[in-house]
Amino acid sequence: MVIHQESPIQGNQFELTKYHGEKFAAVLQKNVLAAKDTDHDSKRKKTKAQLACNYFIGLAKLNPAQAHVYYLNAAETFYSIARFEDSAQYYEKAGQLARTAGDQKIFGAAQKGLMAVLAQKNISKVFRINI
Repeated sequence: MVIHQESPIQGNQFELTKYHGEKFAAVLQKNVLAAKDTDHDSKRKKTKAQLACNYFIGLAKLNPAQAHVYYLNAAETFYSIARFEDSAQYYEKAGQLARTAGDQKIFGAAQKGLMAVLAQKNISKVFRINI
């Protein structure tokens, strides 16, 4: 179910919600990617990354036509904090939706991201087999 179907968004509220969600998610993602990996920053970085991913996942539900783009952004954010299994899940979703949408650019990026996840040393063999 799409979030705005529970209580329909009126007028330009959809565009405003999408705009502010995208902006906030992008700012959080930028902060995560620019953060240094000190112990103090590591916890903050992970918190910001999770928030950014929550926004991207929410945006995918709000705007299903662009869900593949939002899932790719979530995957890349999870990858940046070494949450590789979560990252793989969203790379896979992004790739499937991109293929359905005919978006070869996102499909290719999702496939490359998934291969990068599988190349990580700390990925369990069970997880590799399930992918």
